[in-house]
Amino acid sequence: MALCSISLFVVACSDSGDPATTSTSTTATTSTIAPGPAAELPRSGCCDGVEIPAGTYQLPSYWGVPLTVAVGNGWRAIFDNSAALIAFVQGQNAAEDPSRWLYLIRAPSDVPPEDVIAGMEAMNEISVTAGPQEVEIAGFPGFQLEATANHDPDRPEVPGNGIEAGAIRLEALNDTGYFPAGFFVVSATRESTLRFVALDVADRTMLVLVDAPPAEFAAFSEEAMAILASMNTSPG
Repeated sequence: MALCSISLFVVACSDSGDPATTSTSTTATTSTIAPGPAAELPRSGCCDGVEIPAGTYQLPSYWGVPLTVAVGNGWRAIFDNSAALIAFVQGQNAAEDPSRWLYLIRAPSDVPPEDVIAGMEAMNEISVTAGPQEVEIAGFPGFQLEATANHDPDRPEVPGNGIEAGAIRLEALNDTGYFPAGFFVVSATRESTLRFVALDVADRTMLVLVDAPPAEFAAFSEEAMAILASMNTSPG
């Protein structure tokens, strides 16, 4: 059974209260993408990705409606339909996997965004730094949480699986319904800064994860959130 190193995201049952009601709205800020029909994402296994040109891309029908996103230059795409895995990545960590990740993840159909974010907030493997707060992105309402990955001092580097020394493995993901058995999840780097966003997309929850090294997070998250904000229900 193949294993895949997937940059950090989390799911767990939560005893926390309701998310805070602070609200923000995000709109697209990507450089203009030339109009044209939306292209299909190339299929690839985890986790290097395939370089893609700037353009508009169709997302798979995981959320029950046609969705497209606009992607600028300098991105690689990971689309592994067997794992319902979509990611846009950049950079390289010490173990030669990408160091900057944007995930678009299909959450289990019966878990609403507020419960997904409450689960993120309750995880032992992360330290929450801000939120949760209400957001609206590309017209879809949801919740957002900021965090850092907790360092695992006992984890050695595993170059064959792209795991950087000290990256944290999230055991709670093994039986949550997000990915099939055999996939495991670690942070992209030993000190990843993280943003979790759970959106209500046509009554199905999209879990978004932005994961990058602290010094690169601000610039990367702006690019990543611009992709997210470009989501359109037009088939393209």
